[in-house]
Amino acid sequence: MQELSLNNQKMTRISILFFLLFCIACTSQNNQSNDVSAIVEKDNSKVINEPFGIEFQIEKLADNEYDFLVTIELESGSYIISPYSQDNTYMHFDLSINDTENLIVREELLEIPNSVTEFDPILLEPVRFVRVNTTYKQKLKVVKQDDFEVAGLVGFLLEPICIPYEVEFMISYHSGKMKVKKTNIKTHPSYKGR
Repeated sequence: MQELSLNNQKMTRISILFFLLFCIACTSQNNQSNDVSAIVEKDNSKVINEPFGIEFQIEKLADNEYDFLVTIELESGSYIISPYSQDNTYMHFDLSINDTENLIVREELLEIPNSVTEFDPILLEPVRFVRVNTTYKQKLKVVKQDDFEVAGLVGFLLEPICIPYEVEFMISYHSGKMKVKKTNIKTHPSYKGR
């Protein structure tokens, strides 16, 4: 019985240690901008009172083919985790568009510029941090010419403040024109604040 109690104490200490390491990991840096041309539709609303900027754009490529672009503008010293990072601890950048019969998401999400793998001293493993303004590009194809609207979501963990954000958007297609609009910015439901 005493051995079981000692094992429980060890597990509790390990859990507390892991939690503390995770909290410490939520503290770690460069700011460049990217130029995206030939934009057909652009969401010009700006993030207010958030320590980052986010911009949505639609670029027409050909009949029924589009690039959907999400640009994250980071304040100096801020960073997010790339969707291509191999770690299992941090919340990675994620872009999702709700299912619809009118629109197909094609090919893999592109990251411009590509993030660089760094050794994380907290996790003791490689992590791909995004430390500069970055654009994520997703190819879309309209498969039905009917007018439609479809919602989507961008999620990411903003570091070093360690706050998970969700940015909601709406893609609309009316009379042959596709547009995108940011609809809401909030912290992830799991975030309890400080």
